[in-house]
Amino acid sequence: MPDATTRVLPAADAAPPAPPGPDAPAPGRGDPAPQGFAADAPTGTSSEVTRLMCLGAYLDRVYRRIVLGRLVEDARRVVAPSYGFDAEPVVAHCLRADAIDEEFHRRLSTARVVAVAVLTGVLLLLAVGWAESVRFDRVSAWTAVALALVLLALCVRVGVHFLPGDTGRDAVALAREADTLLMPWLVRRAHRERLKRILARELSEETFTGSVPIAHVPSKHVPLLRAIAREQYSALVPYRNEDPFLGAGGELHMWSIALELREAGADRSAPASPLDERVVVDLIRPQLESLTLSAAEDGRDRLGGLEIAECVYLPGTLPHGVPRSRLPVGGPDDARVADHLRAAVGEGGERRRHFLRIRVAGWDEQVVVTVFVRVHTQGGILLLEIVPYLLGPLEERFRIMDGLVDALTSGVDVDGGLDQWMAHDTGLRKTLGALLPAARSAGEASAFDDGDMRVRGPVFSLREHVDGGKLSHFQRMDVIRYVKTLGLRITEGVDQALAQAGYETEEFRQQVVNVGEGAVFIGGSMNNGAIATGRGASAQDHSARSAPQG
Repeated sequence: MPDATTRVLPAADAAPPAPPGPDAPAPGRGDPAPQGFAADAPTGTSSEVTRLMCLGAYLDRVYRRIVLGRLVEDARRVVAPSYGFDAEPVVAHCLRADAIDEEFHRRLSTARVVAVAVLTGVLLLLAVGWAESVRFDRVSAWTAVALALVLLALCVRVGVHFLPGDTGRDAVALAREADTLLMPWLVRRAHRERLKRILARELSEETFTGSVPIAHVPSKHVPLLRAIAREQYSALVPYRNEDPFLGAGGELHMWSIALELREAGADRSAPASPLDERVVVDLIRPQLESLTLSAAEDGRDRLGGLEIAECVYLPGTLPHGVPRSRLPVGGPDDARVADHLRAAVGEGGERRRHFLRIRVAGWDEQVVVTVFVRVHTQGGILLLEIVPYLLGPLEERFRIMDGLVDALTSGVDVDGGLDQWMAHDTGLRKTLGALLPAARSAGEASAFDDGDMRVRGPVFSLREHVDGGKLSHFQRMDVIRYVKTLGLRITEGVDQALAQAGYETEEFRQQVVNVGEGAVFIGGSMNNGAIATGRGASAQDHSARSAPQG
C-alpha cells in the first residue's frame, strides 16, 4: 500500500566522506545525497504500523523509556533498518510525550508542595488552638479529635514504608492509591484531557498522517531525527558482527547452493562466457518484478507491493573522533553509496557484502518477509545464498491501545482506561526528579556511558522489540507462500543466467524441485533445504534462531 507518511524536516546536507581505513567506508566523489531521499519511505512502508507504535509513546511509559534510552540517549549507535514502518515519527512522538510527562510531573509536584504547605498550616492552627485550649482549660472536643486524626493519618502514611515483606508492599500500594484521591485532581484531569486531544486529533486511524511533530520536539534532538531519517532506509547498512541483519526479524531458514560451473554439451559452437554476480542479479530482478505485475492485476495479492533493492553491508564501527554524520548513508543515487554498490558486487569479501534484498509485507504490513540473496562466483564455483527473515505482528498491547483510541473517537468514555495506562510513580524520587530535571538527565545519561565514544553499528531494533512473536495459521500460510514463491523466482533467474552463459542447468533444476517439495520454514526444520549440484560440490543446511511461532 502506498505510504501516507509526510515530512516537515529538510534533508540534511551531505557530509564529507569518512577517513580511509580497513573498516572505514570508502570515500566517494563528494556528490550530495538527493534532497528527497531522507523524506521518502519505501513503497511498502505502512502508516498503520507507524501509527500504532506512536500510540505507545503516550500510553506506555516503559515502552517510551526504552525507545528514548536506546535511540536517543545512546546516540552513538546507528539506527537499525526500518522494515514496514517509519522510525522517525515514532521517536519524535516519544520525545514529545516525554516532555509532556515531565511538564505534568512538575505541575503535580508543585501542587503537592502547595498541598503540604496548606496541611502544615492547618496543623499549626490546630496546634495553636490546642495550646490555647490547654492554657485556659477549655479543650474543645472537635479540636482534640481533629488533631488526633491528622496525627494518626500522618503516622500511618509514613509507617507503611517500614512494614516488612508483602504486607509492606501492599500497604505502600494502598497508601499511594489514597494519595491519588487527596492530590489536586485538576492537574491530572488537565493532563488526561491533553492526551485525549492528541490521541483523537493526531493518532486516530482517520487523522494520522505520519508527519513528524517537529514543533513539539526540543530543538537539540532535531539533528538526531535527521540522522534517523537518513539511516533507516539507506542502501548502505552499517552492521554489528553479532547480528548483521538486525531489524529484519527472526531468521526463518538459510539455504545455499554451491555449484560447479560446467559448460553445456558439445553441440554449442561458442565457449561458455564468464559469469559474475552482476549478470546473475540482473537476471533475477526481472523474474521478481514479474510477480508484481501479475499480482497487481488482482490488487489484493501482497506480492504486488514487492520491494526489490540492492544493498551493501559494512562494519558500523567508525574510528575515534569520526562523527555519526560522516557515515555514507543514503540512496543508490548518493555518490558514496553508489561507489560501494559497484565495488561490492562479486567482491566475495568478509566484511563488505552485497545483497539483493526482496521484501514483501502482508496483513497491513504487520507481517514482513525479507529475503537477502547473495551470489558469488570464483574458481569455477557458483555460490548462491538465500536468507529469509520474518517480522511478526505487533504485540497485543498495541491492539488494546488502538481499541481505546477507537472508543475515544466514537464518543465512549475512556477516562478509566486512560488512567490505567497513565499510571505514574508518585513517590518522592519521582517528585524530586520532576523538580530537578537537570540532575535527572545527568543520572540517566551516565547509565549509557561506557567510555568508548566511537560510533557503532545498531544494537537495538524498535520493530523487533514490539514483535509479538506469534502468527495466526493464515499468516503462517502466507509467509510460506511468500518465501517459496520468491525462492522459486530467484532460482529461475539463476537458471536463466546459467543457460545464457553456456553452462549446464539440468542438475540445478533437479535440486530446485527438491527445494519446492521439502521446505518447512516456520516452526520446524527445512527438509532438503541445503542443496548442492555438480561433482565435488558442497552443501550446507544452516540452523538459525527460531522464527516467531504461531
